[in-house]
This record gives sequence, C-alpha cells and structure tokens, in this order.
Amino acid sequence: NIEGAEVDVIRQAGPTLRNVRQLAIEYHGFPELGERLGELLTMLADAGFRCVVHSFDHATNPAGQPPFRIRPATRWFALVAGTREPQ
Repeated sequence: NIEGAEVDVIRQAGPTLRNVRQLAIEYHGFPELGERLGELLTMLADAGFRCVVHSFDHATNPAGQPPFRIRPATRWFALVAGTREPQ
C-alpha cells in the first residue's frame, strides 16, 4: 500500500513487469496528485496486462458508487487487478 505512488512504482518497474503474471494495485485518486488512473492502465496494457477496475462498495468508497459525486477535492480509491499470459 503505497498511497498515491502507484504510477511511479509501476513506471520504475518497467521491463521487470514481464516477470509478473498477476497483480493487484490499490489505486488512490488523490486530487493533489492529479488524475493518473488512465496513465496507470496504459502502462499495464503496454506491458501486456488485461485489467479490471473495481471500486469496492458504497460503505467503503462512496465516491466510486452511483450517484457519482467526485468533486475536485474528493479522495477515492479503486482496486486494479491485472493478469497477463507468460511470454
């Protein structure tokens, strides 16, 4: 659990992601860090992962459930799970 540094860690992992078959990342949407979920998903797709994003439940993560109420100061999180076939 690296609280907002998910993109930086995956970027730093770079080519070593080829050694990973499955992963789970708790992505944090912190407004002070800017929106980086798309960047994370692109890096994982480029590394050959097929991903799913899950926002948990209303009690745990209300911003990720309808009716969506993500405002500029809203902090939220989601689980990103990925799998890739070995090459």
